[in-house]
Amino acid sequence: MTEKQLQLVNYEQAKKLKKLGFDWELQVMYDVPSQMACYSSRLANPFQCINWNNPNEENCISAPTVALALKWFRDVKGVFTSIYNNNMVYCDLEFDYVGVILFDEKRIFTKHYDTYDEAESALLDALLEYYKKEVQDA
Repeated sequence: MTEKQLQLVNYEQAKKLKKLGFDWELQVMYDVPSQMACYSSRLANPFQCINWNNPNEENCISAPTVALALKWFRDVKGVFTSIYNNNMVYCDLEFDYVGVILFDEKRIFTKHYDTYDEAESALLDALLEYYKKEVQDA
């Protein structure tokens, strides 16, 4: 991943999102047998899903960016997440970023991270863990 690319959810996160009902159409998906990211044949990329013509079949799972998955939680589940640069608030601390999850104005998760991407992925993991029962029942 280059600095200008957004981080994709990992395969396990993608599976859990699918079970929670994530159904936004994307150009990037995971091929279930190989667990590799695959791209629409409209893009110049060597990876293609086994059956791209019917991506809703069991062989493909949507692979959103972590940022898009967090947006889906906000838009669909009504969950607010935030990441802020702690060094702008307090100087010379051992961590740079703080991730926060709020449900109905109640803070359920606050943790410190070294990088923005790390904080963003951890927020997604925390949401998926929070909805774990819903994922297991699906």
